[in-house]
Amino acid sequence: PSTTTRADTRPVSPDLHARTPAMSDKYAPAEGAPKHQRRMSLVTETLARGVVEGTAFPPAAKCPDFPLATFFYLDAAPSDEDLLATMRKIVAFDRLKSRVVGAKKKHQYRWEEIPDIEKTLMSHVTRKEVSSEAELRAEMDTALVAPLDVEKPLWDVIVLTLKPGATWTPSKGGPVAPPPVVCVR
Repeated sequence: PSTTTRADTRPVSPDLHARTPAMSDKYAPAEGAPKHQRRMSLVTETLARGVVEGTAFPPAAKCPDFPLATFFYLDAAPSDEDLLATMRKIVAFDRLKSRVVGAKKKHQYRWEEIPDIEKTLMSHVTRKEVSSEAELRAEMDTALVAPLDVEKPLWDVIVLTLKPGATWTPSKGGPVAPPPVVCVR
């Protein structure tokens, strides 16, 4: 076989990392074999355990479990079409179109892809109307501590809008702009 020379003058085969058909066939899953089950990293498994079991940490740690949440103040509430377009981008990532399932061993979770996730995207969206800043803050606080649905991929979108006819009166230190607010967690 021909060789090339690296900058450090060691000879290298041009096919060093090439896979031959025989090699690929040797390690390919058998026809009809179940798809490989993806395991979680330690961090992801800790977060999943928090959702599935209600806490990611032992009681002695006295650590609260909260989903990660981001709030966006918008000029206008997103339409369902806008949300669907964004959610299609979200589920382009395998883990965000998969739900958490337990394994036979304790504390060993894995991802299970949801078939036809496109059909269930809007089930991740909750729309709520608020009539005051206090009600907005209460809904935002609830979003911070409410558990995620373990039967679905671990994310959701909450759209908070001002009730028709409600007037917005900001309090000192509160948000000046009225809703809509979108929470992604």
